Amino acid sequence: MVLRSPEQRAVVAKAAAQALEVIEPVYANLRAEPEAGNFGRPPHGRLGRPRGSGPVPGEGRAPLGASMSTAATLDEEADGVVPTGTGAPGPATGPPPAADLVRTWLPVGALVAVAAALSLPRIGERTLWLDEAYTVGATSELVETWRHTGVTQALYYALVWPVTQLSTDPTWIRLPSALLGFAAVVVVFRLGRRLGGELVAVLAGGGLALSWGLARYSVEARSYTLALLLVSISWLALIAAVQPEGDETDRARRRWWVTFHVATALAPLAHGLATLNFVAQLGALAVVPGGRRAALLRRALVVAPVVALEMAAMFQLGAADVGSWVPPLGMWQVRTFKQLLLGFGFNGLVIGALAVVAAVEVVRRYVRERSHDAWVQVLPVFWALGPVLLIVALSLVRPYAASRYVFPSLPAVYLLVAGLLVRHLVATWRVALAALVLAPLLVIDQRHVTTDGIEGWSELTACIAANSLPGDRLVTAPTHRSALDYYWPDHPELSQVEALAPPEPLGEVRRLYERRTRNYDELLGVFFEDTSGSIWFVDRLPQGRMGMVGLAFDAEVASRYDFVDPWYFVGDLTLARLDPAGSGRPRGAAPCATVATPADVLPPDA
Repeated sequence: MVLRSPEQRAVVAKAAAQALEVIEPVYANLRAEPEAGNFGRPPHGRLGRPRGSGPVPGEGRAPLGASMSTAATLDEEADGVVPTGTGAPGPATGPPPAADLVRTWLPVGALVAVAAALSLPRIGERTLWLDEAYTVGATSELVETWRHTGVTQALYYALVWPVTQLSTDPTWIRLPSALLGFAAVVVVFRLGRRLGGELVAVLAGGGLALSWGLARYSVEARSYTLALLLVSISWLALIAAVQPEGDETDRARRRWWVTFHVATALAPLAHGLATLNFVAQLGALAVVPGGRRAALLRRALVVAPVVALEMAAMFQLGAADVGSWVPPLGMWQVRTFKQLLLGFGFNGLVIGALAVVAAVEVVRRYVRERSHDAWVQVLPVFWALGPVLLIVALSLVRPYAASRYVFPSLPAVYLLVAGLLVRHLVATWRVALAALVLAPLLVIDQRHVTTDGIEGWSELTACIAANSLPGDRLVTAPTHRSALDYYWPDHPELSQVEALAPPEPLGEVRRLYERRTRNYDELLGVFFEDTSGSIWFVDRLPQGRMGMVGLAFDAEVASRYDFVDPWYFVGDLTLARLDPAGSGRPRGAAPCATVATPADVLPPDA
């Protein structure tokens, strides 16, 4: 076509300029070594190059708008929206090319495959422990559980309920946790891409996928991977929503705020202490540089009344009593926090050192520059440390320091480490080499997935079955019955054993049982109701074990029962039998899968 008039030439020139505006950010993103924000780049070009010495060709620090808009462009295009400033606002005109889809989803798909390979083959290896039996029991009486346990893990119970209607096999009831964990890897990948580009995304998502913590809670039928997913979504949405004007369309920003509010409101229903991330996010917004602080805080606080209402309702329904087993704060809990978030032994020291250096570096940059981009880099520090420090502070008043309660902060550690490596190593091959060095350290800790937190309820139940007689009775705390009932149907011979306390029929898993043994006097009252038959007594944890020692030396008990030497099982489980005094019943010759007698019940000279 020949352009004969100036008007035609002007139209074509304008169209060409608009096309270049669309292509240029994507082209720059494809060429950049770290592909997005300054989170993954040195704040002054190549490492060691002084400020003011001029840019390195192709590597100089991008302007703030360019640093975050490229990743925003990827996210918006994936949602069918072309961001403002490209010259082509509005819906995308067609599907993205196949090559772009492969490039977008292949890396994160590979990371999900790694997470699946580390969890799914082991999903049925662990025996069900007490809290997982609570899950089975809760889904059999869903509404009553919500009402009497402070709505604890209510959203998770609702999600897993359909699965338990099909099967309560450990593999099936743990599968939702695994799928939620895999989804969290995807969200963390997107977080990394927004913060620092593809390299940060791959390293952070890969760190989470390889972590023993993700595999550990992906093979447990509890709500911790759901809390991880919701918390990760809330941080992703917050980071996207607070982009400077021009980096997001108004519609996209509103959508991210809605996502943030929904994820924040749902998080307490996954686990009450996940709410502490909202407090950490408000703390981060309180130090936003510039004049946007008040506006951003107002937007974030829209969901605060909902969260406050949820927490008030939870405590009104008994959430304050949940986790009453947690011991007072001590160095043991601090060590378990380190093991979950960083790793065991030398591996944890290496990851921890890198995370600390990264945190110090980004905080120092924020203090020096007070720029929006520097503030965004600090957000993983708030995510990693905020909930942990808040739990420690709460534990000074009422113990809450259980390591699994800080599990949702795990991605922040890998975001910090990923950003540090990409900023300082710069070249892709160097980053890849560092990743190859760190990956085995994470894999080594995988052995803890099938050894951490194991409880021998299956073995204990089998021991009762092998050594019981008709007319035997069972006594345990109502908080322990769910696990016994889960494994009870595996042994038909246990039909000859009757439930004494709690009195509900054995083998029917529940979450709530009648409480007949609130204290030691009530326990003795249950024992002395009828002394004509033997009683199997089950307790848990060291304090329960020491309580049995007290029973053995109680003169009133000794006058009515012969206290048989206890059996000890993995996970601090103790089984004892009280036979009628003078009955002469042997302890039982059937072997049991017991562990060595704990040191705290051995004689001083043993």
